[in-house]
Amino acid sequence: MRNIKFRSYYIYLYILLFKLYLSYGKDFYITSNSTYFDSNSDVYIDTLINNESQNEAINLYFMDDLYDFSIKFNNDINIYNDINIIGMSNNGTIFDFKNTRKGSMLINYSSKSGYKILFKNIIFQNFNSNGDEKVSLFQMTSTPVEQKIYFEDCIFQNNNCILIKMQRHNGCDINLEEEKFSTISLDNCYFYNNRELLFYIIMKEVTALALESLCQRVIINNSRFEYNDNIIRLQSGNLFINNSTFNNNYSKKNEATAQFIDSYGYKNKVIVKDSQISNIKLVDDLPLIFIKKSYMKIYNCRINNIVGSYYHMIRIKIAPTIELEKNYIYQIRIFII
Repeated sequence: MRNIKFRSYYIYLYILLFKLYLSYGKDFYITSNSTYFDSNSDVYIDTLINNESQNEAINLYFMDDLYDFSIKFNNDINIYNDINIIGMSNNGTIFDFKNTRKGSMLINYSSKSGYKILFKNIIFQNFNSNGDEKVSLFQMTSTPVEQKIYFEDCIFQNNNCILIKMQRHNGCDINLEEEKFSTISLDNCYFYNNRELLFYIIMKEVTALALESLCQRVIINNSRFEYNDNIIRLQSGNLFINNSTFNNNYSKKNEATAQFIDSYGYKNKVIVKDSQISNIKLVDDLPLIFIKKSYMKIYNCRINNIVGSYYHMIRIKIAPTIELEKNYIYQIRIFII
């Protein structure tokens, strides 16, 4: 009884702190046995979000340890205001997709700019696209600029799919300030044993606009990646990685043409700082990094034990500027460049 009281106290304190942190919006407390997770119900989580967020920001607190997200084929989430989805379990709230392709998050933004969706303290596990490259766990159609999706203290584990895909359908102002870019932001997240490509940033069906569409970016801070396939393919946009660890990952032939970073867009910017890349196995004749028509800077990083069948660790093609500064590179069994 005492443990239950202490647990209830900490959950209450956790909610109070989040309410102070968020400070606005309408609150909903979701349990795993609610009608939103009943396969016979007509009202699911996406229905709740779409109905309630049209008028004001909303905060969804998931109170239990585990939720079955395989009961609905897709969750179509429309962003009209800020949305905060927060797991209240001490060790992370599990969204389990039961090794199916059901439950994917299709996120569509309204014509207005500036809204965000936040996932905090959530474990996403066991999503399987069954080899369909068109199916992703998260798929964002980002037509307006300044749309943002944040992941804080989240875990992605044992998934077999493209995890996060951002698609643009139109161009944008070439002079747009970077703070107004559509953004995928990860802070203190952990990626473990995920197959296929983790991030895919593309222009859909209008590749010619990529020359004028550097208005999306991926920001990765304080995160760990272990035993995953290829990390990111960046067709158009910027990538910033800071204070993160990439260990025991390996390459695989899929949409990406490199294990760690594949950036092939005109004037893309790739910056990796204060990070570690180690124990990487390159197979299928893929390099660690492929840079085409992009700027890249790797600063103060530790890179070691890179082995594989490709000739070079970094493949460069028509790149304007490549900067390697203050890095510690050792135990490399292939040519660096």
